[in-house]
Amino acid sequence: MSEAHDGDETEGDLVRRWRGGDLHAAALLLQAHRTELARYFARRTGDAAEDLLQDTYLEVFRSGARFRSQDGFGAFAWSVARRLVRVRLQRMAANVDDTTEPDRTPGCEPNALSLIERRQVSSLLDQAVSGLPEEQRRCLHLLLRAEQSPAEIALGLGVSISTVSTRLQRAKLRLGVALASIRP
Repeated sequence: MSEAHDGDETEGDLVRRWRGGDLHAAALLLQAHRTELARYFARRTGDAAEDLLQDTYLEVFRSGARFRSQDGFGAFAWSVARRLVRVRLQRMAANVDDTTEPDRTPGCEPNALSLIERRQVSSLLDQAVSGLPEEQRRCLHLLLRAEQSPAEIALGLGVSISTVSTRLQRAKLRLGVALASIRP
């Protein structure tokens, strides 16, 4: 690391510097995750790994306003990385098969009743999730929304994988109980 980083700075110090416009601080934050991100990109996309790594750096540099410190910088960087991989894979799939027609099988289109039911279930699920303790809700969010593995969540939050697994298991149990109590 450079002399601008004396080794005593915490992630929080670097985040404050980054949010204040110091792109070197963002680079230092990303450097801590570079190896894992590069491996992830290589596993998911092969030759596009270096491009995606650079795209992740650029996106993080540009998006300081979207960063929420309660999730930790690692979780933020991983969510950017996962989104970029998802977009890249979608583009790759679109280039392979541009002739795919949408499913026009009779009965496959959603009707008004099924859309209403989906909204109601979604609302009930949101209520149940909002009742979870913060650490369980955060792990569940990173697993489902940011599509991170338990190992990636643990790395981003600075906890052990078993802690993440326990939080996820408890969240699922609480959600099951909450949803069972509201089923007709």
